[in-house]
Amino acid sequence: MRAPTTILLVDDEPGIRRSLGEALKDEGYHVVKAERGEQAIDLLHNPDGESLQLMLLDVWLPGQDGLETLKQAKQVRPDLPVVMISGHASIDTAMQATKLGAFDFLEKPIDLDRLLLVVGNALRQSRLEQENQRLLAEVEGGRFFLADSPAMKRLMADVALVAPTEGRVLLTGENGSGKEEVARLIHLQSPRKDAPFIEVNCAAIPEELIESELFGHQKGAFTGAVRDQKGKFREADGGTLFLDEVGDMSLKTQAKVLRALQEGRVEPVGGGGAVGVDVRVIAATNKDLAGEITRGRFREDLYFRLAVVPLRIPALRERPEDILPLAEAFISRIGRQYGRPPRHLGPEAKDTLLRHDWPGNVRELKNLMERAVILGRGSEISPRDLGPLAARHLAEQDPFSFPEFASLKEAKDWFETQYLQRELRLQNGNMTRVAERVGMDRSNLYKRLKALGIEPRESWPARPPPGARLAVSDKKWFKIGEAAQLVGVGPKDLRYWEDVIADIKPRRSKGNLRYYHVDELPRLKRIKAWLGEGLTVADCAELLAHGHLVQRLDLGLEADELPAAPVQKPKAAFPRLLRTSTDLQPVIKSVRALFDRLSAPPKP
Repeated sequence: MRAPTTILLVDDEPGIRRSLGEALKDEGYHVVKAERGEQAIDLLHNPDGESLQLMLLDVWLPGQDGLETLKQAKQVRPDLPVVMISGHASIDTAMQATKLGAFDFLEKPIDLDRLLLVVGNALRQSRLEQENQRLLAEVEGGRFFLADSPAMKRLMADVALVAPTEGRVLLTGENGSGKEEVARLIHLQSPRKDAPFIEVNCAAIPEELIESELFGHQKGAFTGAVRDQKGKFREADGGTLFLDEVGDMSLKTQAKVLRALQEGRVEPVGGGGAVGVDVRVIAATNKDLAGEITRGRFREDLYFRLAVVPLRIPALRERPEDILPLAEAFISRIGRQYGRPPRHLGPEAKDTLLRHDWPGNVRELKNLMERAVILGRGSEISPRDLGPLAARHLAEQDPFSFPEFASLKEAKDWFETQYLQRELRLQNGNMTRVAERVGMDRSNLYKRLKALGIEPRESWPARPPPGARLAVSDKKWFKIGEAAQLVGVGPKDLRYWEDVIADIKPRRSKGNLRYYHVDELPRLKRIKAWLGEGLTVADCAELLAHGHLVQRLDLGLEADELPAAPVQKPKAAFPRLLRTSTDLQPVIKSVRALFDRLSAPPKP
């Protein structure tokens, strides 16, 4: 049940306090009474003072008068609406009270109907102002731009630099990446923040109407022009004009926009003379404007006028560090909006979000979280609550991305290796369950694994029990997102490395979630360092596959001192490994070349 609104009534006359208090209580308000101004200020200073939502204050009070009390009250609670009441008021007193921040002024004897109307209006305006401040704080505080990722931190740093200036900004990025929100953030951090922010979606307005929409028109300029219209440029005068999807404007409209930017004047359709405007233009597009210029669809001179400061908004898949914080923020905000109990993402839902390709970017994530909050029934959001959309757009490998084979038998062996390794991971190395899944006898399964060179790996390190919360230093297993963060790469990078490099073998849970053991992290960090030296992922795969050659070459041993390479099965996306002693020379030469590249001094 909602708590009643609390009103502070300050008057030195007991009869007034009693009559007004009873009238307010009859309307459902809770009334706190004081007979002196000093008592009212003390109540505002108390811990319970925040619960006071309106003050009715008499002008003539013993000791500290009402105007001085009003002044002090506004210092303590600037947001508190105050209605002054007096039986001996003058125009000068009313004007002085208004300057000090009073909402309204009532004369005694008080009309109760007017009192209740003024109280209702004051409370309504106060709530609107508080909501407006909350929304502004969310935007200015970066609530819409959780910058945990390096890409977003760089963008926010650029926004902080460009916002206080008058420079025009061109925002580029995919649909749903947040171009409009970045434009609003620039406006709110600029000297024009108290002036209008006017948005125009150039793609949504028909070509024959866009000039009228931008520059206005005179009455009778065309069929349907029944009155004068100012146009968006004039509506944004003194503020910011946001031209969204500017790449969809016709060349004719582009020419007029260019002229308006050059001259600072616009001419309404139908004449009437040019009108001066002072606007800051922020444009946005999801198109490659350089390509559009080459194809003759966008004016180069307009591009250079708009792109004084070009900013690119990264796609959500390029900043996976922001996915889960953004999702939790959306869940919390939407839950409050709809009055739903608090909910949180479950482990499997988190993994689903991290594996999603996000073609719709932040807008898609927000809509997905809204659906989960509305349709979910438990306190934990599961993949079922996310609906079919997430599963339909999960990033998957190309089913035909496999290496070339010399024979059908070799291809069969490769596929069987992939299939059995996958089942071993899904069943956590449990041979009995794997045998049941693949329809083989346990002993025959062991023989087939041995023939294919696959280690059964039944002795997986123990996972922590469900619900256990370990310190980071005690953790043995890390989800793919956690492991990627510790290594300093993205989850998609780890998934690609796993596909290419046979030595990377994360554990799979029943829900097909990837877990990396703590002992695997040094190897992953070594791969990242090699990639930083200019090696490819295929190079790293060959280095790890021929570890015995790497060690001996590092010791300076000659080729004839090297043992034969162990048999290795070919793996997708890196060259087929040579497996005979007569073919060792090319392998040795390849590994030595890799070492030369690693040990070469950096280029100046």
